Amino acid sequence: MGVIVHPRDIDLHAPVHEFSGMRSEMLPHPERPDRLRAILDALDAFSWPRFRETGEYNLEPYFLHVHDSEMINYFRELDLMISRDLTEGGTPDTFPTRSGATRPRVLRGLMGWYCFDAQTPFLKNTWNAACSSFATAIQAAELLASGKDSLVYALCRPPGHHAGREFYGGYCYLNNTAGAVTVLGHEGRCAILDIDYHHGNGTQDIFYSNKDVFYASIHADPAHAFPFFSGYGTERGERKSKGRNLNIALPTKISEETYLKALDKALAAISRFKPKYLVVSYGTDIVEGDPVGDFGLSLSAIQVIGEHIKKMNLPTLVVQEGGYNTQTVGQAVVRFLQGLSGEEVKAPEESENPPQEPSES
Repeated sequence: MGVIVHPRDIDLHAPVHEFSGMRSEMLPHPERPDRLRAILDALDAFSWPRFRETGEYNLEPYFLHVHDSEMINYFRELDLMISRDLTEGGTPDTFPTRSGATRPRVLRGLMGWYCFDAQTPFLKNTWNAACSSFATAIQAAELLASGKDSLVYALCRPPGHHAGREFYGGYCYLNNTAGAVTVLGHEGRCAILDIDYHHGNGTQDIFYSNKDVFYASIHADPAHAFPFFSGYGTERGERKSKGRNLNIALPTKISEETYLKALDKALAAISRFKPKYLVVSYGTDIVEGDPVGDFGLSLSAIQVIGEHIKKMNLPTLVVQEGGYNTQTVGQAVVRFLQGLSGEEVKAPEESENPPQEPSES
């Protein structure tokens, strides 16, 4: 199993607070560098992953396949202003309704034009971190396409599945999974299985009309969970892609049996699509004790989920998305990869009843 990671950039993007509208206060930001450290520490305990560091890439061709060029230019301009100390960056204060609205000319206005929430700040080094994360997924996809590994894990941070063609949010700036599919799509049809707690509205947006990509997402019901406006069962794709978008929304506090039933439904649909590659957007926020997810799945269930996906017998790329309990995120990644790879090694000092972090949202 290959693991691609960008450890040199681990501390680049370090937001301190996020705004909670329901509570009208600033809270500690859960998408922080120690998430990646915890995963690395857990993987370091094993000999079976083969680590590779993200190399230098010309990302321009991949950007233009995934995102709107004007949004990429906005990121670069904002990053340049921050580097010159002309602004500190931050979060939007105005969210214009797109219908009938005029695109702002100033960067402050463009923040709300492109970013759909107040929890995804653009700060010094955010752009560098986002590019490194995107490049990690690109390199992981190239490794999978080479045939040297049939299972590759891209340790991406910041995550990406909430970033659409011309919008970003949900702690995501660039869509790492979409970048990987851009690479793999040259080799054959791809299926994306998104098992983060939240619906990947950005990934759905990018591939909604693409007949060569099947997108299946198992997530919390948007009637009560972020992003609220996306992830309903009626969203099935459009034009020639009709029926190639599958959303399975689940209630809170689900059983392993309920989740596996939903998973098998998604896998059956993917199997009918007959893809050459499977890309899994994996979020450990489905695990018990995560501060932003309430599925409450055990670590044992996570390994079983991996085992079910392994039965697809497809070259598989796992792209890290969310997961914010730093006491369990590493174990959750290890158990999932064990299920996918068939490894039977137990994580050291692992507990089936992991400690919970205080809720931050």
